[in-house]
Amino acid sequence: MEEMKLSNQIYNGDFLLSYADRPGFPDGWESAGGDSQTTWEWLGPPEGPRAVRINHPNGPRASIIQSLETVIQAEINQRWEFQILLESNSTGVLSYLKIYMGNVAQKVSTLYPTDELKWFSKIFATPIGAGAIRVEVGVIGEGQLTIHEIKASRLYPQRSLKLDDHGQVYVKHVDTIGQIQRPVAVKLVHPLPLPVDLKATITEDIRNLTPLRDGVRIYDSAANTIVSTPEGALKIQLNSRRFVDSRESIVADLSKEYTAAKDVSELTVYSFAIKNRGVAPALIHLEISPDGEDWAADSLDLELQPGQLRVLVPQTFLRYIRVSYRAESTVPLNVWFQAQC
Repeated sequence: MEEMKLSNQIYNGDFLLSYADRPGFPDGWESAGGDSQTTWEWLGPPEGPRAVRINHPNGPRASIIQSLETVIQAEINQRWEFQILLESNSTGVLSYLKIYMGNVAQKVSTLYPTDELKWFSKIFATPIGAGAIRVEVGVIGEGQLTIHEIKASRLYPQRSLKLDDHGQVYVKHVDTIGQIQRPVAVKLVHPLPLPVDLKATITEDIRNLTPLRDGVRIYDSAANTIVSTPEGALKIQLNSRRFVDSRESIVADLSKEYTAAKDVSELTVYSFAIKNRGVAPALIHLEISPDGEDWAADSLDLELQPGQLRVLVPQTFLRYIRVSYRAESTVPLNVWFQAQC
C-alpha cells in the first residue's frame, strides 16, 4: 500500500527557531501555569536537537502553549493526529495534551511519560464552529517533563474518487473509505427527466386510458408514494439536521454530583456547556458509560472560575454521557446540552 505523506502543521514544533524579542524561549510558544518555583528551560544547541524542559516542584499544572499568532488553521469535520515526543525524570510524572478548537470545544488527553523517550499519538476531530486549533502540553502536579517535539497532521486529505466500469467507487487505499462516507454537496442546475422503462402485460378488458383522467402511481422501496407536480416533476424532500437542546440549573458543593445522563447513540455532534454563576470556583469533568450504570472519567478535573463558561466534548465514544461537578463551597451552575443529528 502506498504510504500517505502528511505534513506537520505545528510551527516550530522541534523548537529550533528563536525570536529576536525573546531569545531565551522557542518562537511561537509561551509558558503557562506554574508558580514562582516553576522553571522552563530551552535545552540543546542552536543547530539542534532542542527541547523544552518544565521543572515543576508543586502546584496544579505547568505547560507550554502555542502563541495566538501561530495557531493551526482548521475547518469542521477534519481529523487530526497529534504526536508528542516526551521524557520525564520518573515514571510517576503525570502529563497531558490539551487541544483548543476555537472557542467551541477542548480535548484533553492524559499522558504517562517515562525516563525514556516515547512518542504519544492522539487523534481528534474538529467540531462545528472550529476555525483554528491551539495545542498545549504540560505536567500535572509535581515533576519534571521534557518536550522534544510536537507534530500535528491532518488525516484523510481531499482527493478525487475514481469510478470503475460499473460506476462504483474504486477503492485503492483504505483511507478512501473515509471520503465515501463524507457528505456530498449536490447542486441542481436544471430539472432532468427521469427515464422509466415500464413493461406490463394486461389480460383484463379495460377502457382506453387518457392522460387527463388516468396516471401511474410510483412507490419507493419502503412503500411510500413518490409525489409529483402537475407538470410531472418529482417532489424530493431533503432531510435537515435535527437540533437537541436541554438545560439544567444545579448547585455544586463538597459532595460529587452528576448531571442527568444523556443517550448519544443516535447523535452526530454533541457537547456540554457549563457556566459558573457563583463567586467561587468549581471542578467539573466528563464521564461516559456503556449502560448508564458503570461510569468512567473521560477527562481530567477542570477548574471553572466564577463567571466562566467551558465547553466539554468527549474524546471517547460510549452510549451515555454526563458531567461530574463539585466545589469547596456552594456554587450555582448552568449546564447546557446541545446536539445535532
